Amino acid sequence: NFIPPAHFPYTSCTGLTYDSGDYQAGLDLLLEKLAATAPQVPDGQLLGTGIASFVEPGGITPPIPGPDGTVGDKATVTISPDGKVTVAVGTSAHGQGHETAFAQLAADLLGVPYEDVTVVFGDSDTAPFGYGTFGSRSAVAGGSAIHYACQAALEAARRVDAPMSVTEAAARLGGITATAGSGAPPETYASGSYACVVAVDPDTGRVTLLRIVAVDDCGVVINPLLVEGQVHGAIAQGLGQALWEEVAYDDAGQPMAASLMDYAVPFAASLPPIESYLVCTPSPTNPLGVKGMGESGTIGVTPALVNAVMNALRPYGVRHLDMPLTPEKIWTAIHDPR
Repeated sequence: NFIPPAHFPYTSCTGLTYDSGDYQAGLDLLLEKLAATAPQVPDGQLLGTGIASFVEPGGITPPIPGPDGTVGDKATVTISPDGKVTVAVGTSAHGQGHETAFAQLAADLLGVPYEDVTVVFGDSDTAPFGYGTFGSRSAVAGGSAIHYACQAALEAARRVDAPMSVTEAAARLGGITATAGSGAPPETYASGSYACVVAVDPDTGRVTLLRIVAVDDCGVVINPLLVEGQVHGAIAQGLGQALWEEVAYDDAGQPMAASLMDYAVPFAASLPPIESYLVCTPSPTNPLGVKGMGESGTIGVTPALVNAVMNALRPYGVRHLDMPLTPEKIWTAIHDPR
């Protein structure tokens, strides 16, 4: 049922236009990696394997004009006479590594050393207008704005009579400053295929994660290490949803998870090593070819894990359980299947 690569861009029956993808390549790579290693299953426990494939929108730009009356995030690139570059952007990071990715992007576009680039965001006194960080949009919107601002800076440098680098032109001109906006690029559609291998203890209902294999397509990758970090964080969040996290109430309506002592979240020791791989189909909707990435792991790993547990419980005739798959819930399904 996958959309073939030759059919992109593809408009669905609901009116969404998928920009690009090769879903079969992602699943094929997942199955190849999954078959390469056989898991060691503890004695007496049930082995289960589950997979899930997904498509996820990103790069969302609200159709709300900014202060200048145009739609889109803004970026300002300033090249000082000494060749140092400041990139001010309206998107705002909270741990994803945007400073690194945006500095890499500007350094590559302008042909300057990475260490000479400073990224500024998060303060409306020093950064231009932006809609913020949400919806897997920062590389698409903020990155596109930086791309256009760098192109404008390069165009300003080309106005100097003699051919020279952008830093030499900035020294000649007393500095160069250029501001540009992303406009309202269409949404991008990342995709991926995930697999989980689990062992389920029928005596306790406890789920042990043996393997997690993730294959993602987020278009052109600016920094592979940052992408892998987002995969790890998103997988941890998705596993928490699948196995532990729940807002429960007693008969009087009082919350039973009033603190992190009661509301269980995953921690590092909860996870096996995460195997992360990439395929790449560039997006044609923005000049960088990038797609959103931040949320993909939360989408792929959760159904893959539930499918793995259901696969392990097949001998007991269990076909469905609501998340979270707590040991109590699994034990009850095995021993009291009513």
